[in-house]
Amino acid sequence: MSDEPWTDIEFTEKEDGFVIYEGDMQSFFYSPKRKIFRDMTGSLPECELAKEFTRIGTNKISGGMVSGFGVGIGISENGFFMGGPIPQGLAELKI
Repeated sequence: MSDEPWTDIEFTEKEDGFVIYEGDMQSFFYSPKRKIFRDMTGSLPECELAKEFTRIGTNKISGGMVSGFGVGIGISENGFFMGGPIPQGLAELKI
């Protein structure tokens, strides 16, 4: 995700970010300024990306390092996990 909505995506501006729609439903909110991504349906935990930490719901990962090979972080309705594959073609996230 970049700090701008993708092309061909329905969105409206809200507060310091934008709301992404799926059909007529508000599905996600993203604040480029605060680097917060929120599932507005309430299924997924809120995520925040900062230089010092990554927060997923109430869980904060900071000062840690995984090295040797690419490791993805997966997020589901049940929480999060490490060790998932990094999706092919994933763009570099600028923080």
